[in-house]
Amino acid sequence: PPPPPASLRDRALGVRGSMASADKMWEEATRKGGNVRVGLGVLILQKGNPGKILISKRKGSHGVGKHQLPGGHLELGESWESCAIREVKEETGIDLKRAYFAGVTNDIMEDEQKHYVDIIMVGVCEADAVPINAEPEKCDGWFWVDWNKLPDGRFASLSNLNASPFVLPLPEDIEREDYPSVSFPTGCAYVVKKDAE
Repeated sequence: PPPPPASLRDRALGVRGSMASADKMWEEATRKGGNVRVGLGVLILQKGNPGKILISKRKGSHGVGKHQLPGGHLELGESWESCAIREVKEETGIDLKRAYFAGVTNDIMEDEQKHYVDIIMVGVCEADAVPINAEPEKCDGWFWVDWNKLPDGRFASLSNLNASPFVLPLPEDIEREDYPSVSFPTGCAYVVKKDAE
């Protein structure tokens, strides 16, 4: 199939990538039968530890050596919240009671010929939660970092979210369910802007 019109590709690329590289990637992916995948990353906030998120360094897959959020692929028939809770438990051993929609990133990884749309969720863990490296073949271990001082070498979804105007919420905002995110069982999510007082 022909690539989409240039105007659509321009908007999809955002600030990452160029038209020439997008055209090349499109042609290569089409030849190989490639497609866009849906991933999900989770911003884990910890009670008593505001402004910090949990990350690890990837290994054994695309993006090797880059810092990532806990997450993975959305499975067939799975809700975003269920996926977030499952992936966090499988990878870190941390139990989240709830997870809320935080954003979406359009991640074009030209070097690896991959294109993901990543749903970013946010959840809060207890102050005494200690992450474990439950999948050592996939990452080097988990550690807390300041959202505003993330290390270099970030995986695409984390890099794109951090470069955006997104503001990391406080754990207590999530706990009060005061975070302006609404998610329905159908998987629809949107952000509600509160009226100015």
